[in-house]
Amino acid sequence: MTKRKKYLFKSKELFDQEVEIEILETINKNLSITLTSGLNKTYGFLLIDEYRYLKLNNFKIRYIERFTSLGKIPKTKRKTENIYSKKNLVLEKTIKKHLIPFLNSKNPYFELHLFLESCDGKIPSDILTMTTAMILAFLSGLITEPYYIGRICYKDKYINSPTFEEISKSDFSFEFTCNNEKIYYLKLIRH
Repeated sequence: MTKRKKYLFKSKELFDQEVEIEILETINKNLSITLTSGLNKTYGFLLIDEYRYLKLNNFKIRYIERFTSLGKIPKTKRKTENIYSKKNLVLEKTIKKHLIPFLNSKNPYFELHLFLESCDGKIPSDILTMTTAMILAFLSGLITEPYYIGRICYKDKYINSPTFEEISKSDFSFEFTCNNEKIYYLKLIRH
C-alpha cells in the first residue's frame, strides 16, 4: 500500500503552470491520484478486476464535475456540485478514443472514475482530466508507455493550451494524442 506521494512537473509543452501529481493510495493495481494545475484539480480512481478478462473495449469510464469552493463551472456564476450531463458523456467517449490505441488485448476489465474537483474557468479542464486518465492507465500497467494529449488553436500564430477566450477568437483548434513516434488521434474544429 502506498499513500500520499507527490510529484511536481514543470512542462510548458503540457501546461502553462506547474502540474502536481499526488498518488493518494495504491492497493495492488487499484490506484487513485489527483492532478493539480493552478486552480484546476482532477481526481481519478482506477479499479482493475484481474479475474474478468473480457473484450478489449469492455471497460467503463465515468466522468463527473464535482466542484468545491475553489472553483465553478466555466461561464457560470455559481457553484454546482455532482454534475452529469451530455458534456460528461462526450468527454467519456473522447477519453476512450485516446486510450484504446494504447491498450493491448490482454488487458483485464477496468473501471476508470474521474472527477473534476475545481477549475479556474479560464482554461478548459478536459485536457487535465484526459491526462489524469492516461497517468492512471500508465502507472497501473494498463498501457506500456505514456502518451501526450494536447490542444492547439490558431489565430495568426499557434497557441498551446489555449484559454476559452483564445479558442473563441481563433480560426480553428485541434485536439490530438501522440507519442514520440506518431499521432494516434486528431480532431480539427473550425470556429
